[in-house]
Amino acid sequence: QGGVQSMSAVREALDVLEVADAGDAGAIRKAYLRLVNKWHPDRFQGEDDKVKAADMFRNVTDAYALLKERRDV
Repeated sequence: QGGVQSMSAVREALDVLEVADAGDAGAIRKAYLRLVNKWHPDRFQGEDDKVKAADMFRNVTDAYALLKERRDV
């Protein structure tokens, strides 16, 4: 059961990073860099936008950390 849960977490992390293949470390890193730049809270002006951006930024960094932990990315 833990394996299914962890596979689900990997799939979710790949979806957050908009990457299809968990084995493509270069694509994962490139997507991570693109998305943290896109969602960095300092790029947004309004408070609501900053909050949304901070949530997205956190999701992206958490997804990358999970994938990095499971594999050398």
